[in-house]
Amino acid sequence: LAPWVAAGLLLGAVWLSHLDNSRLRRVLGLLVLAMVALDLLRRRLRWDALAHHPVATAMVGMIAGTATTLGNAAGPVMNLYLLARGLPRHEFVGTAAWFFLLVNLTKVPVFISQQMLTLELARLTAFMAPLVLLGALVGRVLVRRVSEKLFQQIVLTLSILAGLRLLW
Repeated sequence: LAPWVAAGLLLGAVWLSHLDNSRLRRVLGLLVLAMVALDLLRRRLRWDALAHHPVATAMVGMIAGTATTLGNAAGPVMNLYLLARGLPRHEFVGTAAWFFLLVNLTKVPVFISQQMLTLELARLTAFMAPLVLLGALVGRVLVRRVSEKLFQQIVLTLSILAGLRLLW
């Protein structure tokens, strides 16, 4: 995924200064809902190999890189991709955590250049960090107690809700 996400990050950085918030949210919402529809179709037709195809990986990487740069909206895209890859919930959570840590660190220079990352926001982030750590600990406990099937249903439902929220 890395080279495709990097290309998507660059594409998103270029588009960042050309799209207004309203249009941006709609585009991201449609992308997320299109990914949900594709995942549902994949499940229905039992296209289990689809997520392992290099073209699918390239498309997801580009979409995720662009979506995360434009609106931190790559979560649903990556979640659906990781589900389609058949990762068990523990590997899913670990992979997603490492993915977003690395991607978000990569975005810092872009956000600074666009004046989206300020000292005030850095202070707020530092203030909220303990809550993020608490959420990670609670999530770790919950992921152990949830079945694979329920985990997949939760991820799919939250992806749909995220797509709809972006649209409206």
